[in-house]
Amino acid sequence: KKFLEETMQDFPGGTWITLEGQTEKEKVDLICIGYKYNKKKVLTFVMTRGAGSSKNGEPYEARFPDKYGNVCVRHVARPAIVSNYFKFSNCVDLH
Repeated sequence: KKFLEETMQDFPGGTWITLEGQTEKEKVDLICIGYKYNKKKVLTFVMTRGAGSSKNGEPYEARFPDKYGNVCVRHVARPAIVSNYFKFSNCVDLH
């Protein structure tokens, strides 16, 4: 996480880094994605290989006011696996 935050410090929003690794004992292939959705925050996702795609997915809609108070929308690129995560993360414990 620290490596991603330091490396991506000056990256623009909508960028990501994909890292590959393996657990020491069980030799499970892992993928780590550092995703920067705005100019400050880097999110870290760790998953097993094959869990999803790191290619472009459904963009995040950033909403913000302009200098006149109008709501503006900017589409921010993100990996498909991250799009999928946020699509279903609000569905947990809904009955």
